[in-house]
Amino acid sequence: MATTDKYDRQLRLWGSSGQRALGQTTIVLINATAAGTETLKNLVLPGVGAIHVVDAADAPAVPKSSRTGSAPPFDNFFVFDDGHDGENANGADKMEVEEGDDDKAAASASASTCSPVPSRAEVASKHLCELNPDVSGAHTTVPSLSSTEYGPLLDTIIQQSSLPSLLIVASDVPPKPLLDVSRAAWDRSIPLIIVRSCGLVGSVRIQVESHPVVESKPDSEVPDLRLADPSG
Repeated sequence: MATTDKYDRQLRLWGSSGQRALGQTTIVLINATAAGTETLKNLVLPGVGAIHVVDAADAPAVPKSSRTGSAPPFDNFFVFDDGHDGENANGADKMEVEEGDDDKAAASASASTCSPVPSRAEVASKHLCELNPDVSGAHTTVPSLSSTEYGPLLDTIIQQSSLPSLLIVASDVPPKPLLDVSRAAWDRSIPLIIVRSCGLVGSVRIQVESHPVVESKPDSEVPDLRLADPSG
């Protein structure tokens, strides 16, 4: 449960009711691109209740650092291989070869090659939840974004979630599956945020039936100095 001291800054912004609403919401991310994981990061740190990452099985595999050369291109801060990242692994392998322990180095390389590669949804959910222990995470890997039936998928996520609110973030989703997500979200009255990025240019679109503001916080209030009616 969120504590006052831990979330002091945002409590001053949206108050205890806003923090409570955030903590009672599950965020469903569809397509764990860099823009999507960064969006989730900015919700995990303030203390959202839970996250659920949905991604395709044919999504780009988790990059592994090369054992003999330079590391592969890195474009998603929350999608990386825990066992084969950084310079330490490369350095350790080089040391083993220099010491002449060829059998041990070969066994290590064989084990890393045969080990199953986790899905992008699994890795992103795991690393995002490490930012805040108050947030629970889950993931779903679908065959592809285009062939997924999002209505039953959202119904399953709603049944599995113990939180009352649900919000969908669609990150760089192609037009056809995005339309399917939009229809499924609209039919279930679930707010949808569409995020797209291209380099330093990005866009955010919101699909929601209504968004009433019930706790407005005016920037300033005009004090009553009783100048017009001093006796009143």
